[in-house]
Amino acid sequence: NTIDQIIIQSAGNATDFGDLAQAKNGMASTGTPTRAFWLGGYTGGGSPNMTSQIDTINFATAGNCSDFGDMSDQRYMMGTAGNDTRICAAGGYASPSFKNVIDFITIQSKGNGIKFGELLTHEGGVGCSNSTRGIFAGGYDPSSITNIISFITISSFGNASDFGDLTAVRRGLAGTSSSTRAIFAGG
Repeated sequence: NTIDQIIIQSAGNATDFGDLAQAKNGMASTGTPTRAFWLGGYTGGGSPNMTSQIDTINFATAGNCSDFGDMSDQRYMMGTAGNDTRICAAGGYASPSFKNVIDFITIQSKGNGIKFGELLTHEGGVGCSNSTRGIFAGGYDPSSITNIISFITISSFGNASDFGDLTAVRRGLAGTSSSTRAIFAGG
């Protein structure tokens, strides 16, 4: 459940920032200039072994996460996309199968995730975004790895649409983006 921080302007080791509400991995994560969010995750042995909890923290103040709300179901391995108003968590594994649902939260007010639409694939792959569009690439659908790239318009609800294809089928890849370009690596 540890949250580490580094100061980007100077080299050095990470220091303790605070704690998540519970120990978990496989979370969806994203942030705005002022806040960080961690959605869902795998909590390990026992039942249930997944969570729907959404944690948030302010970058300006070290400390433990606070509860923002819950997603529509317990899952992990989602892709995320968002802007300064809305965050979308897409796909992921919810026992006993992968889901193609896209949830969203409104950053300015605490609350539960609400259905935004559906992905073209079932595992969210990796997500990237600019202020207008969210992109989800790769993943798992439901019996094979995929090369599908899909997109949503963050300000309006609806199902994802086809954007194109990755150069190869991949899952577990990483992505980053600017206001004009998304880049996907590994997998």
